Amino acid sequence: MRNIMNKKTLNYSTDIVICLDTTKTMAPCIEEIKTNALSFYQQYVDEMAANLKTVQEVRIKIITFKNCNIDLEPIKESRFYNLETETEEFFEYINNINASGGNCSFNNSLEALALAIKSKWNQKGEIRRHVIMMCTDSSAEALGYNEKSNYYPAGMPSSFAELHEWWEDDQKMERRAKRLLIFAPDTDPWSAMIDWSNTFHTPSQAGKGCEEVDFADCIHLLVNSI
Repeated sequence: MRNIMNKKTLNYSTDIVICLDTTKTMAPCIEEIKTNALSFYQQYVDEMAANLKTVQEVRIKIITFKNCNIDLEPIKESRFYNLETETEEFFEYINNINASGGNCSFNNSLEALALAIKSKWNQKGEIRRHVIMMCTDSSAEALGYNEKSNYYPAGMPSSFAELHEWWEDDQKMERRAKRLLIFAPDTDPWSAMIDWSNTFHTPSQAGKGCEEVDFADCIHLLVNSI
């Protein structure tokens, strides 16, 4: 007990970007997030405190994605919400997200990941953590495959190798701060990312909406990865 009490409490400022597949099969995961949206901040703070980590600030934003060739509004990006002061606003945003469309086993998840990397990350705080959480039950279209679509985002990397370079680039994301948590099937491209720096992969079953991924487990993995 004395050794625990003598440990220095660490103060964290955390930004979280959730890249969320919103195709029809992902309904269980989306409903799980909605159910826990209002309590997420307190659950996160409590788990951090149990690990002698104090939360100075936590912000969260959502990037939803489907397939640019077959879905309307296939990629949408929210602003960052401060979860201590804007929990209700965040809940209102997430509560309007619904699973639909996506009659395809390949989505524009890599473009969503690229947008997440390009986020305006918080540079304040004693210790910063910039976390991207990818939640999908499918594989991904190759980068650029749907670039002729009117919905395809501008300024994307041209290949998976270039996306990897973006992730490893300290100018885009601070090396000590960044974390990538992947909840996705154990298939390419996700299984190929296990060698990326500060990356953690929890396999999900393809086409099953990440229904086996428990929200409490997500928070536990988040806290223990930072």
